Amino acid sequence: MIEFEIPFVCLIFTTLIALVFFTKKKVKIQENYYYKSILIFTLFVHTTNFVSHYSASIYAKEGLTSQFKMVFANINKLGSTFIVFITMNILAYILYISFESFRKKFVRNNFIFGIGGFITGLLIFLLEFEVYQIGGITSGKGSSVTLTFGVAFINLIITFLIALGNIKKYDKRYNSIYFIIPLIFLLGVFVLFHPQFNIYDLILSLLCYIMYFTIENPDIKLLNEVTLAKNELEQANNVKSHFISSMSHEIRTPVNAIVGFSELIDYADTLEEAKENSKDIRNASEDLLKITDQIFSLYALEKENNEIVLESFHPEEIIKSVCDLYKTKIANKQIQFITKINNMPTLIGDKKIIKKIIFQVLDNAYKFTNEGLIELTANYQKEYLEIAIKDTGIGIKESELKDIFIPFKKSTETKNTIYSGIGVGLSITKILLDKIGGNIKIDSKYHKGTEVKIKIKVSEEKK
Repeated sequence: MIEFEIPFVCLIFTTLIALVFFTKKKVKIQENYYYKSILIFTLFVHTTNFVSHYSASIYAKEGLTSQFKMVFANINKLGSTFIVFITMNILAYILYISFESFRKKFVRNNFIFGIGGFITGLLIFLLEFEVYQIGGITSGKGSSVTLTFGVAFINLIITFLIALGNIKKYDKRYNSIYFIIPLIFLLGVFVLFHPQFNIYDLILSLLCYIMYFTIENPDIKLLNEVTLAKNELEQANNVKSHFISSMSHEIRTPVNAIVGFSELIDYADTLEEAKENSKDIRNASEDLLKITDQIFSLYALEKENNEIVLESFHPEEIIKSVCDLYKTKIANKQIQFITKINNMPTLIGDKKIIKKIIFQVLDNAYKFTNEGLIELTANYQKEYLEIAIKDTGIGIKESELKDIFIPFKKSTETKNTIYSGIGVGLSITKILLDKIGGNIKIDSKYHKGTEVKIKIKVSEEKK
């Protein structure tokens, strides 16, 4: 057999694998870093073997000259260095998939392996490489070859032992190790007795082929990535649909009111009538401003990461300030507004956020209650500020409670009715509570009323 034939065939085969790997879309994961390195270094090994043995078939027919020996030795030393890098990447890969500690220090560990490979390669070039011919095949021996296969043997033994230690995981990524490394050892023994057979290239090509399907799996992983992206896109589209559906009604309502009452002012017969229309314009403008404010507030909460400002505050003052704001509004409805605020110590927390939470919940109670009762109770209990707001409003259907915190998701009762709003009040409340440490619980009976209980993490000011 012509001595460069096997390296040449393996070079073509591995090149085809490389073309598929580098041209096909794939998920960018660190596991692929090792396979890419193994693939590239294998191509280098095939290239050096092909060049050296092809040159030998031409220039060493009549014997080995000293000049040819030097060229052949240096080319094969380069190939030996690549073999060391291949086995080091196999070892690094098995460590990566087996140990979390190795993955956490991915960059540092790769640097260490790179330095180790470089030092080994330097020693390979400095040590002896004796060129000889046997059975018409040019080969080499010496301390340089011994070091190459010694390091490779140690790397592969460690790799195989780690893989065996994880055999109960039934992880397909170990399959190539279970198959290839025993085969390498068997063929290594064969080559010891038949050095004229150059079959290392066959082993490396087979390694690249098997690892492609156990490490890379580009089709399956890409499909998973596409499916995940599709689900995220559908979710985003659903949110967008809810937003557009809500906005088309909620924004037009106050805008139409502003335009309509503005025209009525022109036809008002008396000053009192014009003032009444002006009042309606102001109310519609306030509704429009409130809608836009809620949109921007929700957007800011989802996109920004503002720091929590902890400061001392008197909870009674904050709660009363919000309640006073609604007393005037509630007076316009047939509603009895009751507040039960227990004596509480001075607390430490983000009072701005706490005030906004109380405002959002009380605003919902006011909005969906036309008559009856709104009751607010507040108490401090074991590092939590506890606030409950109970109303006798329209309530929430049990089937719709699970969606109550989804932005722009409105209940069927509030769609196309007199109840204004875009369905983000409780969404904002939930985000704020998650931000400062708290929780919310909603109990509601359809057409009977709702009770919202919130607990806000605070601490008591030390005297």
